[in-house]
Amino acid sequence: MQKKFIVIFLVLSSLQSVSQKLPKLGKISKEHFEVTSPLLDSSPDAVVLFDIGSLKIEYNQSSGWGATLEKRVAIKILNEDGLRYATQIIKTNDQLVFKEKVSSVKGYTYPTKGAKPTKLNKYEMMTEEKITSQITLQNFDFPDVQVGSIIEFKYAITSDNLINPGSWEFQKEIPVLYSEFTTEIPQFFQYITLIRGDIQLLKNENEVLSESIRLTERQRLLQANINTQTISNPEYRYNVNKQKLFASELPALKVENQDYTRDDQLSIDFELQITNYPVEEVDYRSNWTVFNKYFLDNPNFGLAISQAGDIINIDGNSKEDQIESAFNQVKENVRWNGFNDIYTENTLRRAFNKGTGNTADINLLLVAALSKNGHNAYPVLLSTKENGEIKKFLPVTMQFNYVICAVEFKDTLIFLDASEKSNAFGELSDKCMIEEGWMVTPEGGKWVKLASF
Repeated sequence: MQKKFIVIFLVLSSLQSVSQKLPKLGKISKEHFEVTSPLLDSSPDAVVLFDIGSLKIEYNQSSGWGATLEKRVAIKILNEDGLRYATQIIKTNDQLVFKEKVSSVKGYTYPTKGAKPTKLNKYEMMTEEKITSQITLQNFDFPDVQVGSIIEFKYAITSDNLINPGSWEFQKEIPVLYSEFTTEIPQFFQYITLIRGDIQLLKNENEVLSESIRLTERQRLLQANINTQTISNPEYRYNVNKQKLFASELPALKVENQDYTRDDQLSIDFELQITNYPVEEVDYRSNWTVFNKYFLDNPNFGLAISQAGDIINIDGNSKEDQIESAFNQVKENVRWNGFNDIYTENTLRRAFNKGTGNTADINLLLVAALSKNGHNAYPVLLSTKENGEIKKFLPVTMQFNYVICAVEFKDTLIFLDASEKSNAFGELSDKCMIEEGWMVTPEGGKWVKLASF
């Protein structure tokens, strides 16, 4: 089935303009308890009354540029099974070079219509669970929730990751009556924006704001060199492009369908293409060669492989025996922790010593072990079946969610996935049965057809 998607580089095309007036935080009205919609005819467990988000790229005088993703949502519980939504989980992911932090947490429980809401703060409603060295789950628990109750909460995630600063899911596993997402992007940043799903988004506003940065003496000298500011002016003014997108009456996702993929979900993802500062322009994603170099230079990918050192001693007289030996040693000694990723959580040596890691830890360890022992081995980036199709005209990391190992043998490539214990040598699991993947190589990388397809 052909999936629909929209790719946007600068400004979205003109769309219909309608939006919704929302209550202030903590001021859910009686009307929200009496909400009606054709979406409720199918008796869902719960319904999202509204889901409001924003993504801002802002400058901090002490720490520099950063991203803030804010979210506010209200959910009505419709039956006993819907009580599971009284616990909300937020995942943060800290890589070696990027950090995420949850803040500004507030929540309200509205037990019944007309009852006084229970106000909660971060310390009353949130517990933290460290899943891996990089992944932390923030669990938000709402008390006094019963069938018919409404929960409302807000939070912010701040990050220094400007490459992939955030995403937004308009559609969920339960119906959404209204979803709104606003972006504020300074003129220095050009993002590739990928919208998935078959439902049309509406645009409410598109305006240009004015902000300023207070320059240091060194920054002013750089500005003076290109005649954009006089050396006596301590401020540099710039424009911020603000845009609001929204959708309403969104049906629940049919994730139980066998052919369901992320392309079916109305969502929006961002990836940095170019930074165009007054003193320099940096290209991040203009073509696949630039894309490939990003992975070679990434400390959680290419550098993790090249800096791994001697970790595994490979046995076997023939090339095939050596490759199979490395595959079996990694598969037997490093257990998959349940997380698929294209970036490592740890150094590869630490993953081996701990005996656990995500898919990247495991399969990049295999690449490193084979390479160190004289084999031509490379990582191959994939988009698994449930993640959706790869758009080959779009060189962005947000299309990929999995990485395997490819190793040259005679005149062909052997594809290996040591993260799945059930995988035999040279076989891939069903989720990896896709047509092509991107093989990251020092020569610039290339598309490769998977032998198991």
